Amino acid sequence: MHTTPAAIIAISQHPTHGAWSYTTTDNDPQFGISPATNAAETELAAVLRLLHATRNQPHLTIYTPTNLPRRLHHQPTRHPQHHTYQRKLQKLTAGRTITYHTGTPTHTHLAHLSHQARKLARHAARYANSNNAHTEGPGITHPPRQHITAATDGSYLPETGVGGWAYYIDHHNWQAGGTPRGGSAHQMELAAITQLLHATNTQQPLTIVCDAKTLVQQLNQPQDGNPTLDPIRHQLTSRNITLQWVRGHNGHTGNTAADRAARGAARHQARTLTST
Repeated sequence: MHTTPAAIIAISQHPTHGAWSYTTTDNDPQFGISPATNAAETELAAVLRLLHATRNQPHLTIYTPTNLPRRLHHQPTRHPQHHTYQRKLQKLTAGRTITYHTGTPTHTHLAHLSHQARKLARHAARYANSNNAHTEGPGITHPPRQHITAATDGSYLPETGVGGWAYYIDHHNWQAGGTPRGGSAHQMELAAITQLLHATNTQQPLTIVCDAKTLVQQLNQPQDGNPTLDPIRHQLTSRNITLQWVRGHNGHTGNTAADRAARGAARHQARTLTST
């Protein structure tokens, strides 16, 4: 019986983008689109997303397509493009025990999760291509101190119990993902903001526009009796960030794009689950 939390990463690489996914023994699959044009960077983007999502777990076993994440975890790299990934890996794994394995796991349950991860990555790639999506993602290309404005949105399908989130800066910088454990539109809105904060430079002036009026009011209050919002509040106050409400479905370019991406991610996730 596998007792240590485990996750399986899969990727589907295309010439202009990479699609990634991971499945976990906690039944929390995620997927997204990366702007990386090679499989190595797509794999590393997926590992970073996973490590950030599981940052409260002291022990984790990760199955990856190659041994690159394990090498970067344990050995200095001479590859200039991998230096940033290595620093982020070290930060996200500090004080944790992370065990890496390469290839498909042999345990029956993990092998099933591996199959799901590969299927989800292929579906994510097809979703990006078939929905005329700008297949760019979390690699924010703006100069570190240039002010940027980003729209966030979440979508939840109560009939299926799945959700989707997205943030949109411009057609070169956006990201969407989905989860079958969304719980509510509120949690998906929070996921979108959290992913945006994780993707942007801490020194980067940032304006976030969001159509969830109640959530914006809650986050802009120092305290409202909801401690689950405190980590985001801390980032909003410690960084140069402004959070604004914008009326949804009212012609705002960023809000419209984020809404479309979040709803598309949720619908895609629902289709993937029903076809599994």
